[in-house]
Amino acid sequence: MAEVGIPSPTFWNGRKVLVTGHTGFKGKWMLHWLTLMSAKTSGLSYSGYPNSTLGTRVSPSELELDSDIRSNEWTKDVAAFAPEIIFHFAAQSLLIQGYRNPEEVTTVNVDGTIKILELFTKIPTLRVIIIVTTDKVIRLIQIMPRKSNMMHSEEVIHIRQANPLSK
Repeated sequence: MAEVGIPSPTFWNGRKVLVTGHTGFKGKWMLHWLTLMSAKTSGLSYSGYPNSTLGTRVSPSELELDSDIRSNEWTKDVAAFAPEIIFHFAAQSLLIQGYRNPEEVTTVNVDGTIKILELFTKIPTLRVIIIVTTDKVIRLIQIMPRKSNMMHSEEVIHIRQANPLSK
């Protein structure tokens, strides 16, 4: 029996895994680790956003997609890859972007996550989605413009705190 917290190469060997945001810091490390465990990997990132400059690039073993996560153009390719597991790192996490364009950052992060969750209805092999997020773009600042149709940082925080599953 494997020890709790110790990765099992037997579990990951040959398992199909999609990593979104695979060119960013966390996604790159996850892809590297999955490669060491002999997983069959695919990656989804968007070259239209700044990528992490830390470390060397790691390429997925099976499929690499360059697409905005909010679009539909990547979903058929991911469905054909038929992952069992998705690590969802794709997000706009740069604090300065959150200040400059809070509405776009919100749509990338929220709508992108919804697109990933919708894959449960399209991919029968999909067993689990692990969503990794950041708190960096929800910090309230007074200079943010208020728009009546936009969710602001304090509302996001309250929704998160009201969720009985979040801690």
